[in-house]
Amino acid sequence: LFFFSSRRRHTRCREVSWARRCVQETGNTPLKDGETLDIDGLNISVIHAPCHTTGHALYHVAVNPEIPNDKPKEIIKHSDEDGMWVEYSGGINRALFTGDTLFVGGCGRFFEGTGAQMLNIMDNLHKLPDDLLVFCGHEYSNQNAEFGIKVEPHNTALQAFLKESEKSDEGEFIIPSSIGDEKQFNVFMRCRTKEIQSAVGSTDPEFCMNTLGCLLYTSEAAD
Repeated sequence: LFFFSSRRRHTRCREVSWARRCVQETGNTPLKDGETLDIDGLNISVIHAPCHTTGHALYHVAVNPEIPNDKPKEIIKHSDEDGMWVEYSGGINRALFTGDTLFVGGCGRFFEGTGAQMLNIMDNLHKLPDDLLVFCGHEYSNQNAEFGIKVEPHNTALQAFLKESEKSDEGEFIIPSSIGDEKQFNVFMRCRTKEIQSAVGSTDPEFCMNTLGCLLYTSEAAD
């Protein structure tokens, strides 16, 4: 979805971006919240998500937004000197690319925003289909699981996620998760639950989010 200037010189592709400063610096085509793009048969919806940075955006990508995902027919793992990636064969129809806003089991620090903004983002994510796959910008799964289990130690889904996340430190792929998964074990998506509110000591979801955000700054969970 993002084509950097060096790639543009080679491909001559049109660049698109949300962040105003990125548009000003590179001449990219600016996007608007709710805007829909059609790129080679893919339906791409733009979701403005200000908090980690004021210009952050999420991208909902689908062949057909109304058709649920099925189990992939084949998952092929690749790696070389440039990194690792996964190739899915069949079954995947829609996905959410969350950058530095939503990570597997966590979220980005509130660098340019507030807990109220992050709570609003999480509320909007709750409205998305459970089968929607989440592809985030960094692999922080194990750090996020260790952070979350300190907040909600009796969450069985989080306990299972913590065990699974240990594979990420061994080079295994944890990304992607799904919106349904995140509702179960991501403490930042659970600020309206009685479990998180009990752990924080407040029934105010915004206070819970701000508290978790403050704890996040002192942890090694995410950037």
